[in-house]
Parts: sequence; C-alpha cells; structure tokens
Amino acid sequence: MNQKTFKSFCDIAYNIIRQKLVNEVYRMLKPGGYFFVGHLESLSALKHNFKTVAPAVYKK
Repeated sequence: MNQKTFKSFCDIAYNIIRQKLVNEVYRMLKPGGYFFVGHLESLSALKHNFKTVAPAVYKK
C-alpha cells in the first residue's frame, strides 16, 4: 500500500469511527441534552439528528 492509499484508508476509517461515536452519544444523551465539541471540530460532514445551537454546540 503506498502512502496516498494509506492516507485515504485512514481518512475513511477516521470518519467511520467519528460517525459511530456521534451516533452513540446521541443514543445515550437524554432528550434536550447538549453535546459540546471543540471549536475546531464540526459535525457538518456527518449524518446526525442533533440541532445546531451555536458553533460547536448541539442539542438532542
């Protein structure tokens, strides 16, 4: 596997893990609960049911 292919593989794996993590946080969070992420993080590239309250702040 060359370096470019390996990077692509890592990017795909990273996104799969992030998606599973966000799904699990949503499942475990009580209705009306808040999910805070770092200001450099975003859920925009992921499918989720959170409502965006402010940058880096999401609500179930």
